[in-house]
Amino acid sequence: MKEEHFVGTLSKTTKPRLNLIDIQCGTQSICVLMDTGAPTSRINKHTAKTLNLPIEQDGDYDYAVIPKITIGPFQWENLRVSINPHEDKSSIYHGRQTDGIFGCDVMNGLCWIFEPTMRKFHVCTPNHSFFSKWTEGAGCTSIHPHKLADLPSNVWATECFLNGQGPIHTDLDTGAQRTILTSKAGAFLDPTAAREEIRLSNGGTERNVGSYRTTAEEITIAGVRFLKPVVAVCDPIFSVAPELLSKPAILLGIDVIGESRYAFDLHHGEFWIHP
Repeated sequence: MKEEHFVGTLSKTTKPRLNLIDIQCGTQSICVLMDTGAPTSRINKHTAKTLNLPIEQDGDYDYAVIPKITIGPFQWENLRVSINPHEDKSSIYHGRQTDGIFGCDVMNGLCWIFEPTMRKFHVCTPNHSFFSKWTEGAGCTSIHPHKLADLPSNVWATECFLNGQGPIHTDLDTGAQRTILTSKAGAFLDPTAAREEIRLSNGGTERNVGSYRTTAEEITIAGVRFLKPVVAVCDPIFSVAPELLSKPAILLGIDVIGESRYAFDLHHGEFWIHP
């Protein structure tokens, strides 16, 4: 593989840390969220119409095929993306109109660097000298593919420590704005800490599912400590990975890792983060 490196700008939003980037689709540009917590990519129905993509059906599944997408020198051809037929308009992420989510089916095999405070991202081929230089002084932990349900691709998982307890299974989710714990992991939290009840909404009906938000003492990943992170304990969020409900598990979002510069080597299976 030819060595390639591209540096781009993260879209400006009213909330920092979001990994929104512009991607070229033929002659048009779309804004998508780069999401390691999504096994596959999807776009809005409105975006499919804008790109003049025929919407196909595979059972109850609506999809379209994007002939080519481009990020700098990197290209993907005939990318199959799912479509939510009820999502007719582009989504708004904290003041920025977006067209969809690109997941691990796009990101796998490459190195991705996110620098939220500088609003920069980098894409590199594996073993690129720039990536090696960038990781100097950063904490590192191995990551492995984690399959969700029967989906064709994967997300990426590692282990971290919560309040000194662990190691705990941890899915790394660059699309999650909140860090979520299973109730088994919630058992490691201080029971005297203040808790705020979370009510989930489904079809306009709110329900109490025993979920709450609180503050942990610390989360440690790759040797880097994050003090006093706000976390939520919410088992229903893990419905796509029910096997995690029987053990302590964490969905680690950008509210924690987005405080730092971090990178994924999705070829060799490594996660790097600067203190």
